[in-house]
Amino acid sequence: MDELQPVVVGFDSRLRWLQRLLRKLRTSFPKEYLDEIRGIKLELSDVLRTIHPLQGVCQHMISNPNIGADSTMYIEDTQDHIEQAAVEIRRLIELCGDIGMVHLSILIFSHPLLNLPIALPLS
Repeated sequence: MDELQPVVVGFDSRLRWLQRLLRKLRTSFPKEYLDEIRGIKLELSDVLRTIHPLQGVCQHMISNPNIGADSTMYIEDTQDHIEQAAVEIRRLIELCGDIGMVHLSILIFSHPLLNLPIALPLS
C-alpha cells in the first residue's frame, strides 16, 4: 500500500493544476486536457476496484485465530491504509467530475446566444 501513496499524490497534483488552469483561463479546455481528465478518472476507478477486495482479505486475516497479535496489528494498519487510500481516490474521482462540471458551465455561459441582450417589454 505504501507504493500507492505517490501515485495518488501525483494524480492529485495534476488534477489540481488542471483545475487552477481552467479557472485561470476562464475558457474551455482543449480536447487533450479533457481526454486526460477522463483517463485519470478511469485509472483511479480501476485502482479503486483493485484495492476494494483487499479490505475483505485483511478482515478475513484479522478474524483468523491462527494469526498472531503482532501480525494482526500489522494487518489492521494495512487495512487502515487501504481505507485511507480508497477515501482519497474517491475524492480525486469526484474532483475529476467537478472539473468537468466547471468546464461545462464555462462552455454554456460563454455561448454566444447567452450573451445576447434581452429586450423586456416596457408595459
